[in-house]
Amino acid sequence: MRTLLLLALSLLTLNAEARWADPAEASYAVNFERRSYKIRKDGSATITIESQIEILKDSARESQGLTRFTYDSSISSLKVLEAKTINRDGVFEVAKQDREDKPLASRGAGFDVINQVTIGFPRVNVGSKLYLKTVETQRRAVIPGYFFTLQALWGRQYQSYTLDVEAERPIFFNAHDPEGYLDVKTSERKIHLALKKTYFKNIVEESDEFYDSRNFVWFSYSTTKDWTEFPKETLAAYEKDLTSPLPKSYESILERAKKKKTPIDQINAVTSEIASQIRYVGEWRELEGLWHPRSLETITTMGFGDCKDFSVSTGAILRQMGFDTHVAWIMRRREFETGPLDDKVLNVNHAIVRAEKDGQVYWIDPTNSTSQAQTLYADIAKRRTYVLYTDSIALDQTPAMSSDQGEMKFTTAIDFSNWKAQGVAEFRGRTAEAWAGNELRSDKRAINYSLIGWVADRSRVVDWSMGSYDLTSRIVQDLSIPFSYSLAPTLEQTTSGPGFEIRSPFFVERFRVRRANRVTDLLLANPQQLNREYKIKGRHVQLAKPIKCEGDSPWSAFKREITSEPGGEVKFTDHLEIKVLHVQAKDLQTDEFAKFQAKILDCMQETIIVFK
Repeated sequence: MRTLLLLALSLLTLNAEARWADPAEASYAVNFERRSYKIRKDGSATITIESQIEILKDSARESQGLTRFTYDSSISSLKVLEAKTINRDGVFEVAKQDREDKPLASRGAGFDVINQVTIGFPRVNVGSKLYLKTVETQRRAVIPGYFFTLQALWGRQYQSYTLDVEAERPIFFNAHDPEGYLDVKTSERKIHLALKKTYFKNIVEESDEFYDSRNFVWFSYSTTKDWTEFPKETLAAYEKDLTSPLPKSYESILERAKKKKTPIDQINAVTSEIASQIRYVGEWRELEGLWHPRSLETITTMGFGDCKDFSVSTGAILRQMGFDTHVAWIMRRREFETGPLDDKVLNVNHAIVRAEKDGQVYWIDPTNSTSQAQTLYADIAKRRTYVLYTDSIALDQTPAMSSDQGEMKFTTAIDFSNWKAQGVAEFRGRTAEAWAGNELRSDKRAINYSLIGWVADRSRVVDWSMGSYDLTSRIVQDLSIPFSYSLAPTLEQTTSGPGFEIRSPFFVERFRVRRANRVTDLLLANPQQLNREYKIKGRHVQLAKPIKCEGDSPWSAFKREITSEPGGEVKFTDHLEIKVLHVQAKDLQTDEFAKFQAKILDCMQETIIVFK
């Protein structure tokens, strides 16, 4: 009798766990860092920073021996008061030619001049101490009438850290200090902060890390007690653009978008056409020292803009279509969600649009090369936003992602009589995002190469072809793409005979992680579903009995079935659902996760189909 044998591959190799670094592992130490702020009524400040770094390991000679930092020379002046290397055999000043202060190359007219200061310390060896003192004098604040600073301590070993703030108006302080590192004294217009002991929070030997911001010390100080006091000049600047007359090119976008029947189609029409007309420069940049957008006329004339420019452009057009639109500031990144002090002070690097119509709220990031108002982009999901209304800022939060917003489905029939395969690749919802507009950026041959990598192991594929598809639209739409390929006529050799290997589904490897001493959360993937089906024929195989295994948890769900079909075929199906972006570190230590981890790695492992 011919049988189908499933052989498990090794499960012994696990990814390294994260852990807190020992102070002895630090390549350098900050002997001291002393910061002093003199804050004026208009929100501008004079900032003096004095620091000394001690080189502990050879790697730090390179990483710290050349120091670079930037400032906005449009609104500030900066002086290096002193820079020197302190060695046992003497003190060596940084020579004039090794102090450089030059503008960084600009991406185009209309943005501020950002200067970069470079300090090349001489005679840097293990044991050297690098001393630097600078003073920056701001002529204006990036938000007129508002001073704010947010700082997190992590990655560096601080032996001493002090902060002194004096303000011409009341100053408000907040801190996240769960382990009691900070000694803080405050009055109405003064703050003194110092570390009580050496602070070193650095995470090493990790994989697939997702940072819990609550693990670190954070502190903030600003000149507003709450968002109802936010300066009106900046709010007015955004409102002015959102209500200004549309340039001719934007009028054309408006007229075409009006013809769309649903709000989602209208939003996608607007953002996709703006992306075709305006080039995104990809940075949060200041305009004459301000966090303000440029005028719509300037944006369309120049043909490029940053996130603030894209947001007012989108918001202005949508307002003409009955949407209630406002710009919102947000922290755009994927490695952590919301910081512990985000409701107290600005922690942002990006601008998006909050649009509302008929009671439905849409969070729109028009800077992407694609358009998908029907769902949220992953890098702005589940995080604090600061919506800029006419008279105040309002705190809000974008929705979390859910697994029903995206599905990949791959159906493949493999015939081992001729080593050929054919099937269909489907990308639905958020999973289609990566393909939208690809033909505007890449050759179809390159797209085909990328597509076949999702449905087959390229190292075993001899040739392939893809059915017809159209990826010229920037608007994200569900895709269904036929494919076919030929396999190299080789099988894996096992002790039970030759066989064909079916790899683990995407994302399963993320669960192959050590739990002991794990510090960071475990990054999985954007919530989504993966379904794949193989129909194997061409050799008469028979299962002694059907195989079925499955599991469910708050983090993921899976199911595998292998059954005999009429005509001697074998049907192999996998279902994998990623429910959350990350598994919290505390959950990794539970028995519930340990049991689920063992089940998914056992059920969804690599499998060899052995023919006899």
